[in-house]
Amino acid sequence: MRLIQYFATTSGSVSTLQGAVLNVKLFYYHMARSIEITYEERVRLLKSLKSVIAYSRGGKLTILNGEKLEAIASGIILPGEIVSSGSNQT
Repeated sequence: MRLIQYFATTSGSVSTLQGAVLNVKLFYYHMARSIEITYEERVRLLKSLKSVIAYSRGGKLTILNGEKLEAIASGIILPGEIVSSGSNQT
């Protein structure tokens, strides 16, 4: 998550109705290699964070919830807690 924050800060982002779209393209493969995890682990991680980060084809990342992203990056909450807390709400 720090990697995404880093690129948002250094490359900038554009505010949209959905959230902050990063000005740089981050592909699954490059993200995985940068943080030394497998491609498959990175895919699973981003899928678990659908309420926080949206990934679109072509490496387009949109930060949907900056506060939750910061909490995850800081270790205050775990990615799994995002999924479980969001699934019980109506």
